Amino acid sequence: MPSDVAEWIGAVRLTRAASEAVEAIQRQDVRYAAAKLPDQAPHGTSLLAVFAYGLARGISGSCALESRAQTEPALRHLCRGNVPTARALRSFRRVHSADIEKALTRVLESCWDGCEGQAQLQPALAFEAQSRLRASLQADSLSLD
Repeated sequence: MPSDVAEWIGAVRLTRAASEAVEAIQRQDVRYAAAKLPDQAPHGTSLLAVFAYGLARGISGSCALESRAQTEPALRHLCRGNVPTARALRSFRRVHSADIEKALTRVLESCWDGCEGQAQLQPALAFEAQSRLRASLQADSLSLD
């Protein structure tokens, strides 16, 4: 899998996949809309999509994600025009890393929709999502040192 999934499926399809992943998580987790992000809603759901999209594009650090969100139309769209700061991104990731991993896994799975043997790939795609999330934590740790 390429480090930037958009090179493979295109930025528009990736943006759609990130939005759909967040919507699916919201439908499955009734606590999500009502209780999970009360202090950040509705911005919280957009941050989840921003992380899923950004990590799928290989954008690891929060500073890089903030910077790209200011210039990249797809990220601005996912932010709903409200570009988050690197600090807000780090804070969100700290609290919602499990949801980010789940959303990113769904995004990566969507790259394989309709392919034969997709079910066998799920563990590898979940591992890829974990690796990308871990890389984002490492990138921020290095930048803060």
